[in-house]
Amino acid sequence: MPKGIYPRAKVSEDKLSEIKRLHWQEELTLKEIAEKYGCTSQNIRYLMLSNSIPARNYSEAAILRNRKHPQPIGERKSWHHKWTKEIAEMLRKLYWDDMLSINEIADKLSVSFSTITKVFDRYKIPYRSSEEVYRLTALRHPELNAGKNNGNWQGGISYEPYPFDFWKSKQSIKERDGYTCQECGITEAESIAAGEQTLTVHHIDYDKQNTSYNNLIMLCRHCNSIANFNKNYWKKYFRRKMCLLLTNGGSQLTLPFLNTKFKRLLKPVAI
Repeated sequence: MPKGIYPRAKVSEDKLSEIKRLHWQEELTLKEIAEKYGCTSQNIRYLMLSNSIPARNYSEAAILRNRKHPQPIGERKSWHHKWTKEIAEMLRKLYWDDMLSINEIADKLSVSFSTITKVFDRYKIPYRSSEEVYRLTALRHPELNAGKNNGNWQGGISYEPYPFDFWKSKQSIKERDGYTCQECGITEAESIAAGEQTLTVHHIDYDKQNTSYNNLIMLCRHCNSIANFNKNYWKKYFRRKMCLLLTNGGSQLTLPFLNTKFKRLLKPVAI
């Protein structure tokens, strides 16, 4: 989306007028308005920008803050002029050791979100990846991604037991795939040495009852968790990968899905 262009959010005119009144007449901050409506300040800011409601600039916000919360000059926090290595190290520990979010750090220190990110950028403090954010959120708030709240919820089929044939063929699959993840290439020994768990055997069609050798492939825990999203894509991807692996002289297994529908999957492709 081009910078500065926001699609108009669908909100009633009464609510927009109320937000404008709270911001300009009652002189509430975006955060205070957000708390009133039970959302985030980013939501309120986006709502105002998308509906052409002006917001205070930094100068106006600073003047209002000093008027509402006056502080003696000697006690004012001048973070913008004290970006020391000690502060950067403190922020790094709060972010990586104490596992706080940037918003939580900003609230803890009574500064803005942008102030914290400026210190991060200045001293090249790394941010969490999207996967790390997801894992941290799942760890701290497991109820948000559990059971019916999970986007992959399919009625509880993950609790169904594996058939006996699966446990018999599991070791054979690991030997066939050389105890190696067929997606990223990490071996089971390397995974255990890195403090991770053993590698898993993944069902390509996500059907626990289908224990055919052609339907099972070895993956590490990381790749297996990724394959649990966008299942239609990964189903076709791993079927194609199995076709290529088994037709390149690695195995004599017969593929039940080598019919007209999947002939095109045998064409050389980059994986």
